[in-house]
Amino acid sequence: MLLAAAPAAAQTQGGQELGLSHSLIPADSPVEGGDPYYKPQETDVWADPAPLPRVQTMEGGPRGGITAGAKPWTIGVAGPGRPGGPGLDVFDVPTDECGVSVYRNEDGRLEVFAVGPDDTIYHKAQRTTSKPEMWTNWTCLGGPTRSGPAVTRDPLGRLFLVVMFADGSYRFRSQRAKPTAGSGSTGETTTLGMSDWVSLGGKFSTKPEVVRDSEGFLHVFGRGLDQQLYHRYQMAYPEGPRTRVAWDSWVHMGGPVSSAPSALLDHESMINIFVRGGDRQLWRVRQVAVLAEKSIVRWGEWEALGGVLASSPRVVPIVSSLWLGVAVGRGADKAMWLRQQTASLKSGVAWGEWVNLQGVLTDSPAVVAGEDGSLDVLARGTDQRVYIKHRALSSNQGSTWGEWEDLGGISTVSPAVERNDDGMLRVFIRMPDRAIYMRTQTVSPQAYPPPAADPTTYGIVSNDTAGARWTSWVSLGGNTKSFQC
Repeated sequence: MLLAAAPAAAQTQGGQELGLSHSLIPADSPVEGGDPYYKPQETDVWADPAPLPRVQTMEGGPRGGITAGAKPWTIGVAGPGRPGGPGLDVFDVPTDECGVSVYRNEDGRLEVFAVGPDDTIYHKAQRTTSKPEMWTNWTCLGGPTRSGPAVTRDPLGRLFLVVMFADGSYRFRSQRAKPTAGSGSTGETTTLGMSDWVSLGGKFSTKPEVVRDSEGFLHVFGRGLDQQLYHRYQMAYPEGPRTRVAWDSWVHMGGPVSSAPSALLDHESMINIFVRGGDRQLWRVRQVAVLAEKSIVRWGEWEALGGVLASSPRVVPIVSSLWLGVAVGRGADKAMWLRQQTASLKSGVAWGEWVNLQGVLTDSPAVVAGEDGSLDVLARGTDQRVYIKHRALSSNQGSTWGEWEDLGGISTVSPAVERNDDGMLRVFIRMPDRAIYMRTQTVSPQAYPPPAADPTTYGIVSNDTAGARWTSWVSLGGNTKSFQC
C-alpha cells in the first residue's frame, strides 16, 4: 500500500505494489549523458554495495563505489559523474528540526545532549534515578557543530558521541572512564575525562548515525554532499600479543539518499539501514553472512519498501520477538505511517503492508518499543502540541492502537523519547523560551482507568485517552537551538 497517490505509475511484482518507479531518469541527467553504456535499470539508482563492484571509472558516472583505476575523489563531495544520482531533486529533502538527543546508559540514568547558541554541544545527566530526582548542570562538550550528536556506548560502557563539524566532517569524542551515578555535587565526573575531538573525515550534509554491532565495534553512517550513503566502522588488527582497534576507510554504499540514515540491529545481529530515497520511497539494506563459520558479512542488495515519505524514517533500535523490524514515517498526506516485519512458520520473516496511523503532523516521529511488544509513536501536531499514540497487546485481540493522545506543550521541534529505568516513558522537547522540557509517564496505559485531566505548566490539558498518567512539563533549563534531524 502506498502512503499517498503517486504521480508516476507504480511497479508491481507478483501482484504486489512496490511504490514509485525508481528507474525514471531525467532527459538532461548528467549521469546518462556522460556514460555511453548507461541503461536505466534499478541497480543503477541503488548501487550494489557488494565487495566487487562493476569496473567503471569515476569520470564515466559510476554508481558502484571505488574501483581499480578510478580517479581520486573526496568522500561525500560531488564531482564529475557524481551529481547525486538520477531523479534526485537536491531541494526535495525533509527539513524536520530536532532539539535534543537522549540516551539511557547502563545504570538506567538518562543523558541529554543539545546544541547551544554558540553551536557547541551541551550535556546534562541524571545524577540518580531515585526520588527526589537530581540532574547535573549543563556542561559544554565543545564544537562548533552543524548537527546534533549521535550517541551510543562502547563495550566498556563509556559514552561515545559523533557530530558533524562546521567543515562538514564527522568527529567523535569518547569518555576515558565509565561514569558512575551520583558522583560530585553537580555530577561533573559524568563528562570529565573525555578525549579530544577526533576527525573521521568526509563531507556530509546530515546528522550522523552510530550503532554498535554484536561484537562491540562501532559503525558510523552518513549522507554525503553528493546525496550518497557512506559507512565507516571499527576493525580489530592483531598487533603482537595484543589486538588494536582502528577505524577502517569510508565505504560508499549507494544512493541517492534524501534523508539521514536510521540503523537497526536485528535478531541475527545484522545491521539494517533505513533511508528515504531520491524517489521518496523507504529503502533498506542489511548485512548478510558470507561465511557463517568465520563470521564474515557483507552488505546485501537494496530493498524498496514503498511509500511516499515526507520525513526521515525512524526505526525502533531494538527488535522484539513479536514485531521484528518496525519503520515509521510521515507520509505526503501528513499522516503517520508504519510498516513492520512479521514472522510465521509458513512464510518466514516478511514485511507487512503499510498501516495508516492517521493524524495531521508536521515533523518526523519519535518511536520507542516496550519489552512486552508494545509500541509508542510521538510527533508534533500543526498546533505545536506533542501527541502520542500507543499500541498495546491483549490476549484475545492481538495488538490494538489507541487514539492520538494530547500531551500538550508548545514544541518548536520534533519530540525525543526514552524510557526510565522503571520502564515509564519520558518525553523531551524544546519550547519557545529555548529551554529543554520533559514530561514523565507515571502510570503505563491500561493499568488503571483514565484519570482526571491534569493541566500542564503551560495551561494545556492532557486528554489521557490511553489511560496513562503524566506529570506536568518540567524545565531542564538551557539556552538551546534546533538542529536538523
